[in-house]
Amino acid sequence: MLTTAWVLAALTVLVTAASLWKYKVWWVRMFDLPRGQTIVLGALAIVLFISDGAISSVIGWAIAITTLAVAYQARKVFPYTFLAPVMARKGKPRDPQRRVSLLVANVLSTNRDAHRLLQLIQEYVPDTILTLESDAWWEEALSAVQATRPHAIKIPLDNLYGMHCFSRLPIRDTVVRSLIEEDVPSIRTGVVLPFGDVITFHGLHPRPPAPGENATAIERDAELLIVAREIEQDPGTVIVAGDLNDVAWSTTSDLFRRTSGLLDRGRGRGFKHLPRQSALLPLAPGPYLPQRRPLATSPGAAASLRLRPLPHVHRTRIHPGAQQWPQG
Repeated sequence: MLTTAWVLAALTVLVTAASLWKYKVWWVRMFDLPRGQTIVLGALAIVLFISDGAISSVIGWAIAITTLAVAYQARKVFPYTFLAPVMARKGKPRDPQRRVSLLVANVLSTNRDAHRLLQLIQEYVPDTILTLESDAWWEEALSAVQATRPHAIKIPLDNLYGMHCFSRLPIRDTVVRSLIEEDVPSIRTGVVLPFGDVITFHGLHPRPPAPGENATAIERDAELLIVAREIEQDPGTVIVAGDLNDVAWSTTSDLFRRTSGLLDRGRGRGFKHLPRQSALLPLAPGPYLPQRRPLATSPGAAASLRLRPLPHVHRTRIHPGAQQWPQG
């Protein structure tokens, strides 16, 4: 039992120390991911140390260091638990003319089960749909969606970075651009609500630091910071959605939120409200909602589909004339 405690404590401290290292290479940045799992390992190590009974000075130091590591990891994930204050509070629908619903789905380009995504669209009837990793096959499979959402942005690519946007609401001033890497597009467009309010919508899917992708996080971080600085200068309403290929609690995600001034709808709602890539590892932050012109958000459920991450539905509404974001 004592040997197990030492192994778990060593893993906890090493993973925590690695996550503090600012080196951008992928095998260092991956330690940003398993913070919840690290807390469990560290807590178990402490319990095993104490259960052993004979606490020497060496074991006392081990418990203290492991406790510090667990406390640091807990501090990083706490804002995304249900115990933390909600950053983007829920709201009850009032004026449907100032409400917009959005469905975001990373379809996984090799997946050919479009029927289940179409079922989800039929169930939630979102105003706007953003798909990621969608190629020409997915464009054809989703052609029926355009009958009710005629305003479309189509970027079919077979490199895992295709993107499609279908909207019932008119869109304007659309720009498709490659901010950092030529084969990785992003979308910026204006979504026009019935009363004339315009929401600037950013659809992002930067390439991650990972084997077979980018060796470092430099490209991803640069793309996110460029968009964050653009939003910082935008006085209007902005929504950012997509697959940012990062965890919600990473330094990059936090810098993006603080620079842009947007609200992270995952904060204060628990892990179940974070888009996921697996049952154990919540990966994606956002969507990010505006702070300067407050929105209220009512998240919908995510069905269990063979998509990556699970499609996520959320609805927002504009509070005209609001001066401050309501805390809660």
